Amino acid sequence: MSDQKTEVNIGSIQANQSAFAIGDNNTVTTTNHLGQQVKDATEALIEALKAHDIPQDTRKDLIGTVQTAAAQAREDKPNKTLIQILMTTVKTMVSAFEASPALITAYEAWAHALHPVCLT
Repeated sequence: MSDQKTEVNIGSIQANQSAFAIGDNNTVTTTNHLGQQVKDATEALIEALKAHDIPQDTRKDLIGTVQTAAAQAREDKPNKTLIQILMTTVKTMVSAFEASPALITAYEAWAHALHPVCLT
């Protein structure tokens, strides 16, 4: 059996925020670069939750949920389904009481920071 290789011109390849390799014996390693953005947005949302008039138990639960989602987003292999569930939970809880514009803005920034993790 000969060791012949066939070359094929595929044209243009785009890998938006994704890793890929072409050829033999390649290894692709991806790195989550969103860590600082997620951290900053998480801290801002937690501060907004602390400043808002929310029952203490609810605030504690919300902060824990936000921290869990953020920690998962910073993992090398984040669980996208879990992050989406946690984001939905936080959104639902924030919507359950009359949220201030600052809290809504903080939530939206946090969700925006986590969103790319769910797409990769």
